[in-house]
Amino acid sequence: MPSEPPLVVFDFDGTLVHGDSITGFALEYLRAHPLRLFCMLPLLPLALVAMLAGPTRSAGVSFFWWLLTWGTRARVVGEALRRYARTTLGPRGNSATLAALAAHVAQGHTVIVATAAPACVVHELLRVRGLPPARVVGTRVARRFGGLVTRPHCIGETKVHELDRRFGLTRWSEVYSDSALDLPIMRRASAVTLVEPSERLRVRVARALGTHVPVRVLRDA
Repeated sequence: MPSEPPLVVFDFDGTLVHGDSITGFALEYLRAHPLRLFCMLPLLPLALVAMLAGPTRSAGVSFFWWLLTWGTRARVVGEALRRYARTTLGPRGNSATLAALAAHVAQGHTVIVATAAPACVVHELLRVRGLPPARVVGTRVARRFGGLVTRPHCIGETKVHELDRRFGLTRWSEVYSDSALDLPIMRRASAVTLVEPSERLRVRVARALGTHVPVRVLRDA
């Protein structure tokens, strides 16, 4: 029987695109809706503080999503996210990692993007850059009390759970990422490619993975 093709998992923010997509989207969205920003201001510090701490990060992100979208239809938010991916994220794509993704697809490898961003952002970015569609596990949202909250926030160990829940996958050939937050998926890979890491990050990841998982570095031209 033929062997299964290699499975490659890509992070999105800081990996396939430069910077954090949802932070950029929120800033752009609030510039276009200054009244919403004014209404958010009393509770915004609470959400931001929660997002800074590991144990409360996902709760803080969920609360921020709720503040950002309260009273707005999910369809309108989805359209705004796709428009942002087309107009702003498209030019911010990381040419080196997008080329690596295209090369893996061309070789018949299975490619999945695991990201804290909603899947629609990834799909639109790949479409705009002329790349083939990929499977995506991303943050999903649900409506609660008039706004959207994350269910779940797809970060860290949650990526492992979502890859298993969605596709029944528990091991993969390679991971591309720019963040130590992805150590849970890196530990299940046969190889890791760090995208534009600092020396501190490279050393931290290499120590966490040990000698049995090779780590290489990829930088955009």
